[in-house]
Amino acid sequence: MRGHRRGTWGGHRVVDCGSPESDYLVVHRIARDGRCHPDYDLFELDGSTIACGILDVRVGDCVHQPSFGLGTKVRCADPAATLLVTAVEATAAGESACTPDSEVYWVYGEAALTHCFKAVPALV
Repeated sequence: MRGHRRGTWGGHRVVDCGSPESDYLVVHRIARDGRCHPDYDLFELDGSTIACGILDVRVGDCVHQPSFGLGTKVRCADPAATLLVTAVEATAAGESACTPDSEVYWVYGEAALTHCFKAVPALV
């Protein structure tokens, strides 16, 4: 799989999956008139192709998740950080796959993956 971050290819730059620069794992590339599975985020790669992706995160990563739009990885000390990854499990089990301190989870059923998060503690 390839990771993507805003940059050069349709507004996105191809980077290594699992790297600090990778925001999304591209699971599928489809024609512009196609549809991604509802679990996936989608973004335009070029005028004729869209990508279906999932966040490329590990335990300890932080994410800026706006009210609307795609989340992106950020440094945990960044004031824009809103969520801290508490677990990444290869199951679509949802909440039961999360650690007790998790507050929210996202399930990617087709990929059999659960991401668990808690709010980033405010810096005092």
